[in-house]
Amino acid sequence: MACSPATAVSRDVPARVHADGPECPAGWRGYPLLPARSAHEHTVRARDAVRESYRGAAVDLRDEIPPEAIAAVLEAHRAELARLAEGTGAW
Repeated sequence: MACSPATAVSRDVPARVHADGPECPAGWRGYPLLPARSAHEHTVRARDAVRESYRGAAVDLRDEIPPEAIAAVLEAHRAELARLAEGTGAW
């Protein structure tokens, strides 16, 4: 398990997941929000990339693959956006 849950050590930091486990990078140890922030940023960037790809997929692929294949690509993008929305809380 990466970055074990614990109680906050500082009164200024709410109880969150602490980066104090041996699996976490040494520079993150003792800073509870770093793993959560890193995961959130990664998810937001992935969501943005899927959105960008979705916007251009139908136009970019229309001369390359049949319409039913484009529909499948767009459906895969929608499914990935839904999955990523679980991690960010929004589309």
